[in-house]
Amino acid sequence: MLGTVAIAAAVYALIQGGKVGYTSPVVSTAWVVAAVALVAFVLVELRSSAPMLDVRLFRSASFSAVMVVGAVSLFGFTGVAILLVLFHERAQALSPLDTGWRLLVLFGVYVLVAFAAGRAIRRTGFKAPLTLGLVLGAVASFALANQGPTTSFGHRWALFALFGGASALVVAPATAAALASVAPAQAGMASGAVNAARQVGSVLGSSLLGTLLTTTMVADLPGRLAAHQVDEPTRTAVQAAVASGANGDQPLPDPVRAAIAEALTSGVQAGLRVTGVVFLVAAVLALTLIRNRPHQH
Repeated sequence: MLGTVAIAAAVYALIQGGKVGYTSPVVSTAWVVAAVALVAFVLVELRSSAPMLDVRLFRSASFSAVMVVGAVSLFGFTGVAILLVLFHERAQALSPLDTGWRLLVLFGVYVLVAFAAGRAIRRTGFKAPLTLGLVLGAVASFALANQGPTTSFGHRWALFALFGGASALVVAPATAAALASVAPAQAGMASGAVNAARQVGSVLGSSLLGTLLTTTMVADLPGRLAAHQVDEPTRTAVQAAVASGANGDQPLPDPVRAAIAEALTSGVQAGLRVTGVVFLVAAVLALTLIRNRPHQH
């Protein structure tokens, strides 16, 4: 219960902070609640004879690094998938079906590589696939950040495949690395912990990157509307509608539609660049801290 409260309060603070400011009273209160719940959770687990999660495991630098990598893997995979869906449907005005078959490249390669990676780690260990997957994921994210509303899928499908394969290289090795970082008796706890870290990363990816997209789009939209010579009354109305998330029933004039597509693209690009940076930081942690062999007594 305390762990759930800590995570929920932290996620709420991160999301609301992007909307109302990270120093607002409600966000500050959420941070305090998250901190208190986290401290209470640690104290309870330390005193329990049968803890849900033995927090002493985090004394291992390898185990802690695996938790970060597990969270980052789903932070990027979930967040980037959402960004790409919004980009195709809103910036490129594609149908859900056309968006789906494009993303099938990403998910299809993910499934195939994840299956192969589970077998490959028996020969390579954990460090190589984890580091390689995170680096390649960063490369794909930075490259995808260069796409624009008029960029054809023919110029991007290889990057979709690269990102899907890179993400898959992190999934199975992360679980195996978590098990290798602890004593055999704690393997079940370690497996549950890395799965929980993934779920937290998934929530953070969708919420933080979604918030970044929205704030970047709202900030970029006035300049885009001005560049497309949209008149002032219309400009103000469009900015207010976008900021509130309203969807009008009337078709938009071409200049307004183009400005919105470009502003949304700038938000998607910001999210992809952040993902690339996060992946690179996680790659350094994987390379330097994760144990490549099973725990030894």
